[in-house]
Amino acid sequence: MTSRGRWPLGVFLCLLGPALAAASGGPSLEAAIDRAVNLTAPRVVQLRYFGAGGDALGAAAAPVTGYALDDHWVVTSTYALAETPAGILCRFADGRQKQAELVSRDVSRQVALLRLEGAGEATPTPPTGRDGLVGETAIALGRVYSADNVNLTVGVVSAVGRLGGRAVQTDALASPVNYGGPLVALDGVLLGVIVPLAPPGQSGVDLYDSGVGFAVPVESIAARLPRMAAGETIRSGLLGVTLPNEDPLREPPTLSAVTKAGPAASAGLQAGDMVLSLAGVATPTVWELRRVTSGLDAGDEVAVVVRRDADLPPRTLQLTLGEAPPEVAPEVQLPLIETKKPDEP
Repeated sequence: MTSRGRWPLGVFLCLLGPALAAASGGPSLEAAIDRAVNLTAPRVVQLRYFGAGGDALGAAAAPVTGYALDDHWVVTSTYALAETPAGILCRFADGRQKQAELVSRDVSRQVALLRLEGAGEATPTPPTGRDGLVGETAIALGRVYSADNVNLTVGVVSAVGRLGGRAVQTDALASPVNYGGPLVALDGVLLGVIVPLAPPGQSGVDLYDSGVGFAVPVESIAARLPRMAAGETIRSGLLGVTLPNEDPLREPPTLSAVTKAGPAASAGLQAGDMVLSLAGVATPTVWELRRVTSGLDAGDEVAVVVRRDADLPPRTLQLTLGEAPPEVAPEVQLPLIETKKPDEP
């Protein structure tokens, strides 16, 4: 549990927008945040990774945050997990400590699953929560500055279904101090797990000062949990097509080319086909097709509806997505001593 009343040193609160505070009644908002934090804090754990990349077990990097599904399994972000650590130490809110191991990663959503010592044959408990509502208060929690207290930022849910449906967007500040921690609503219900997702070519850390942060929705994590618990690495899906790029927001997705022996070609798609829908979602523009594809995983079997001849009815083909090449993420170095607040030099 956290010590509450007034937030202790090391816990910082960002209430974004005087209108939000005024509309919420000031002190009553603070009390509601207190209740939400106290409901969630017991599941917020501190993680330390040792000897990344198989180096000798040595000095720990700065701590990161995780969210305990139960006493045996923890979800976190893939931040600082580009390589597999030689050792992981998980500290619970009540002071208990357990060793852990990295079981799998969802590379597309930047979520990682850890199994704690003593788990045996226990399977992870799926997270419960709900979808975020645009405009509602969102609280981002971490356990980095102190193992005994949570750090938090507060904002609102800015958008849902972002990045191909992979993320809920918030202006509660998201950074290495809460990556892997929960994003919760004012009633304490879980909305998602905070991750360093970003549009292509950027990193989540790059977006910190812009008030843009992302969390993977609860349902997305729960749906992939059995595969991750079995050790499967989940990667982004690939169609294997070339699309026009002159005006992606308005241009229809007529295929410029189809990769030989790729997923689309194997499904029977041809250059010149116009994709009307993918996985049951209409794709009127190039941008929309790219958005839908980015939310699908390698190995997903989906229906694709195409128009090949204007004089003939559309045809439906079955397609199994291939594996997209990994993006080259910006190199991030973790400090080896203590973590500073993001606004400190």
